[in-house]
Amino acid sequence: GHVRWTLSPDSRLVVRSPIRDDSANDRPGSAPRVAAMDTGIGHVVRLERGSLRVEVQPDLVKHGLVDVLAVEAGHTRIAVHGTAFTVSLRDGEVVVEVEHGVVTVGPTGQRGATTGYQLPAGARAAFSLDGGKRARN
Repeated sequence: GHVRWTLSPDSRLVVRSPIRDDSANDRPGSAPRVAAMDTGIGHVVRLERGSLRVEVQPDLVKHGLVDVLAVEAGHTRIAVHGTAFTVSLRDGEVVVEVEHGVVTVGPTGQRGATTGYQLPAGARAAFSLDGGKRARN
């Protein structure tokens, strides 16, 4: 109930994490501990085609999640901290539209918090799939 995403028709999404650490649980019936505290990342998903709308509750940052959800498209990562936004793959680039809150757009492969462009509520921008090296409004 803290993170919700909706795919548009004909879209494809691959869930890459949360990373689970089963060694931390010694009690039968206990759920695996998500290793988010170690990385600061909650969920990571890869958008392979189409469009994805995401809603994330802002209070998850209090639990040590720097990037509550990261959406990867090509080599570009869109990280959310508590917001609602849409990510779409179009014409060889990724388009990000922020309804409320803030998202950060930068390269994939970083450990911990994503660094790069910050888009505030009401912003819309298109980024290259090479880590967001090029951006346009």
